[in-house]
Amino acid sequence: SFYAKASGILRGLAAEQLGDCGGLTPGEVRVALQRSGGRQELADVVGELMEECDLARYSPDGPDRARARHSEFLRKFQDLVEQC
Repeated sequence: SFYAKASGILRGLAAEQLGDCGGLTPGEVRVALQRSGGRQELADVVGELMEECDLARYSPDGPDRARARHSEFLRKFQDLVEQC
């Protein structure tokens, strides 16, 4: 699905700074990025988008939530990719 692929891309971006981060939750990735000396804003956006991916994929109202927030997600995702 789209959100599974987006999550993989986000984990890849985080892994560029952290190394293997496959077992970390979105919140743990956010904290690890902050502690690694990365920009606070970047860490926050990566964590937020990873959380959105997880909610879209795993929560009962995920598909509805994803549809409602898709445009905003895409905008933030594109902005993030352009910064990296």
